[in-house]
Amino acid sequence: MATINAGRLDEIAEELVARKLAVKEDDGIHVDLGALGVGKLLGEGRVEKALIVKVDSLSGEAKRKIEEAKGRIVSES
Repeated sequence: MATINAGRLDEIAEELVARKLAVKEDDGIHVDLGALGVGKLLGEGRVEKALIVKVDSLSGEAKRKIEEAKGRIVSES
């Protein structure tokens, strides 16, 4: 299962938007990690952007950092 750290996702979020692999909306940057082949979001690094992340699995630390930056996790259901 491919993984990515929350801080790395924050670093590349604008590039993903530019490449049309994520969508920037009023509430933040929407990223579907499953569509990018990533199955788990880990908690290393700093998150400063509001990221709305769809992902199958994540660590508690990743969830905390995403939410502290005014983002959220979107469930599959």
